[in-house]
Amino acid sequence: YLVKFKNFSYLHCQWLTEEELLKGDKRVSNKIKRFHMKRQSSGNVLEYCEEEPFNPDYVEVDRVLDQSQHTDEDTGVTTKHYLVKWRSLPYEDCTWELEADVDPEKIK
Repeated sequence: YLVKFKNFSYLHCQWLTEEELLKGDKRVSNKIKRFHMKRQSSGNVLEYCEEEPFNPDYVEVDRVLDQSQHTDEDTGVTTKHYLVKWRSLPYEDCTWELEADVDPEKIK
């Protein structure tokens, strides 16, 4: 299953087996059942046969809205995060991302 985690961007989607999913949240079994029921009841077979599992725009930075910087007191390592508005997604789906995950051209 391709899993999109709550409060994380589409950059962090992962392919997981049912076994891996069930190790985490026990409520996931109901989500898997709903997924299969929805898939079976769908009259549009092509809906689940697309080449792209989600819109590729969802991993394109539209703009950077804010930045945050944190220095670990123990190691002295500074980490920068950027609040990212993703293309084709509403503002409510903005996420904080590590500097390494954001296109440097969008940070300027």
